[in-house]
Amino acid sequence: MPRLPHATACRGLDAVLAYCRDWEARRAGLPLDTDGVVVKLDEVAPREGLGWTAKAPRWAVARKFASQAARTRLTAITWQVGRTGALTPVAELEPV
Repeated sequence: MPRLPHATACRGLDAVLAYCRDWEARRAGLPLDTDGVVVKLDEVAPREGLGWTAKAPRWAVARKFASQAARTRLTAITWQVGRTGALTPVAELEPV
């Protein structure tokens, strides 16, 4: 998976939120699709104090961007036959 070399150290919550807003505004011009940024605590001692959930560290949080909405055109509806013989309609859409 491609990675962007734009990691930045932020001092304080306001700087982190400004960084997230900046990338949300710039994401349309990126060469790949992205849905957010990951914010990680850099200092080791507070990391140990925060600990882990059952699946992930509490010192690394994904900040998701707002959803994008766009109009597209429905070009056709085709039918798909499942393994049990059930028919399911499938929408064929123009790319956005």
